[in-house]
Amino acid sequence: MLISSFSAIKLDMTISEARQIVAEYQALLDLGEWEIKCRWAKRGELPPDEDASIDWQTEHHSAKLILDRQQSENVPHSILHELGHLRLEGHGECVDRGDKLYELGLNRIASAILAR
Repeated sequence: MLISSFSAIKLDMTISEARQIVAEYQALLDLGEWEIKCRWAKRGELPPDEDASIDWQTEHHSAKLILDRQQSENVPHSILHELGHLRLEGHGECVDRGDKLYELGLNRIASAILAR
């Protein structure tokens, strides 16, 4: 299975390693038609309670994934969570998400995949 190589906690992850994880999880979630760019967040760019964020343009099949470098031990989980948004919502406009149960569901799915 693809995810086995990234399920271990890794501190001080490079952006190249994060991009490799994105590519593998993109394939796992059948998001091959999407161009997904990934970068570390700038200081203060993400809210304090978020490890990552994704925005997309459906008509161009392009997405921007922003990751919190300070939370590098959570990067695989954060990538799966954010790509889950793209898989489930990418057919429509990217809107503000505030449904706590939906977010909890994506967290549980990401955790289950990483536990395999």
